[in-house]
Amino acid sequence: MRLVITLILLMHAVPALANPYDGRMSMFENGKEVSKSYHQMLQETTEEGLSPLAKLIHRRAIAIFDDPDSSESKKLYLVSFPRSFKSFIEIFHPKGFDQLYDGFIYIHLLGKLADEYPDLAGEIYLKLAGEACLDADAPNYLRHNLIVFEGKHARLYKQFYETLSPEKRNNVEVFKRASLHDGGEGVCDF
Repeated sequence: MRLVITLILLMHAVPALANPYDGRMSMFENGKEVSKSYHQMLQETTEEGLSPLAKLIHRRAIAIFDDPDSSESKKLYLVSFPRSFKSFIEIFHPKGFDQLYDGFIYIHLLGKLADEYPDLAGEIYLKLAGEACLDADAPNYLRHNLIVFEGKHARLYKQFYETLSPEKRNNVEVFKRASLHDGGEGVCDF
């Protein structure tokens, strides 16, 4: 009996160990609850109608899931990730809920890569946060990652933070404190 339980546990653990960036998400399709891996969800995403930058980010994310050991793929993903909040919103939080909405898998991947490439991720987080406002979904995932990054990589966070103008530093602080429940300062108005 113990052997059977061990084998069942290993069957579920091995895929997670095989790709440290992957995860699972439950959803409803045709009235039935299904569970899919992030990789599977990316593979099922159609590129039709995606902007050139969204298509590039999507393809580079798939490359990491296809080969999680490729440092070249990881760096290319980080290099292509938006550095302006306007581009970030256009890709992950567009008005039409298209492109790569809601951005969770892509922003989650950025967070995972932050442990391996904190210098690149830190630059991205602080540039985006210097212009960011809070809204549900993608901006909220960004804020979560920013706060986690600050806790794990305080020295690098401070280094990038100090390169920002005083108004962008203020925006970072407002963005981190903003509340969707209270509205007001730091909340998006688009």
